[in-house]
Amino acid sequence: MIFSLIFCFESKAQNKVILNEEFSNNDNNWTINSDPTHIFDINNHKYIIEGKEEQRAFITTISIENYSPNFIITTEFTKISGFDNNGYGIVFGSKDENNQFEFIVSGNGQFKIIEWNNGKAVELVPWSFSSSIDKWDLSKNLLSIENSDSLWKFFINNNYVARVNEKSFLGNKIGFIVNEKIKCEINFLKITSLDFIDNEVFIDANSIFKLPIFEVNFVGKHENKEILYGESAVLKLKIQNLNSFDLKDLVLNIIPVN
Repeated sequence: MIFSLIFCFESKAQNKVILNEEFSNNDNNWTINSDPTHIFDINNHKYIIEGKEEQRAFITTISIENYSPNFIITTEFTKISGFDNNGYGIVFGSKDENNQFEFIVSGNGQFKIIEWNNGKAVELVPWSFSSSIDKWDLSKNLLSIENSDSLWKFFINNNYVARVNEKSFLGNKIGFIVNEKIKCEINFLKITSLDFIDNEVFIDANSIFKLPIFEVNFVGKHENKEILYGESAVLKLKIQNLNSFDLKDLVLNIIPVN
C-alpha cells in the first residue's frame, strides 16, 4: 500500500478592530449634556462623566455591531474624585439600563460583575477586593474583558481577576457607568473582534501555501512500504513554512492509495 500526504488547515483566527475610540471628536455620538445632577462631556481627548447625585447610576452607551461572540474590550479610567465605596466601569452587551452587563471597580479597591435582566440585578461576581486595582482619587485602572473558549475573562491592569461562563448579549450597546457622586475620565475604549474562518481547506502541501516537504522517511519492514495487518511503522516528515504569515491548526491526513 502506498501513502499520499494531504494537509488540512482549519479555523485560522484573525483579529479585527471594531472600535478604537480615543475621544478626539464625538463622531460616535456619545452623550454630551449637563444639569445639576451630572456632566457628560468630551474634552482634551477624554470622555468625562461626573455624577452629582446619590443613589443613582449615570450610564451612557453607543451601538456597536458584530463584536460578539468573540471579542476583547479594553478601556482605561482615571478616577478624579468622589465616593470610594461605589463603582465605575464598563457596560457591555446592553439593550438598555435594565438589561445589560457591568464590570465595575471602586476607589477602595474592589470590583464587581453584574447582569441586569428586566431591572433585576444578578451578581455574577460580588464585590471582591483585588490588589490589582489602583485606589483612591487620581487612580488609573485599565479594564479588559475577553470572550474566548465560551468564557468571559476579566482583567484589571492586565492582571486576571475573574471569569464567568459566556452569556448571550442582551443588546448590542457598549459604554460606561459611574455610580453616585464620582467623577471619572475615560482615556480610550477599544473593541477587537476575534473572527474565525470555519471552512476546512484541503490542499496539496506544495501548492497554494508555501509549505514544501523537505524530507519524508518511511520506516517499515518492507521495501514497497506496505504495512501488513497488525504491524506498525514510523513516518518522519520535515516541512517549513515559507509564508509571511502563520499557518495554524495544521492537520496531517494520511490517505492510502491502492
